[in-house]
Amino acid sequence: MNNMKANAAGTWVALLSIFLSAAAMISYYVLSMDGEKSPSVVYLLAALAIAAQLLVMFLCRTGAGKKYNTSSLIAAILTAFALEQMLLGRVEWLGGLAAHNASLAAMHMAFPVTVALFGAAVVTSVAAAFMTQIKN
Repeated sequence: MNNMKANAAGTWVALLSIFLSAAAMISYYVLSMDGEKSPSVVYLLAALAIAAQLLVMFLCRTGAGKKYNTSSLIAAILTAFALEQMLLGRVEWLGGLAAHNASLAAMHMAFPVTVALFGAAVVTSVAAAFMTQIKN
């Protein structure tokens, strides 16, 4: 219980960025079910961003603590690259969106949700980089 009390706001923002990245991966999976161009590197980049954020959270609990906090920016960069790769893979799909079958409505809705989740993950990762994770 004392460990929970030691967490500062940065810990919760970092956890939020992890959950947003995971949710974005799930949303991207729904989006990619239509068989259109969906680069799998998006999953790799998002997973690396989650791993980087987890590593930052772990290192913040070591003796050197604060030195690793800005490494959350690496997670933000990886998440931004995942978003960029997702958008590049879907450029043609976006152009022909109106021509797609209406039965793919769930996948059409998944696109803005995926973009919003990846965008929110980038913002929270950047915010976590400038916040204290352990109370002094």
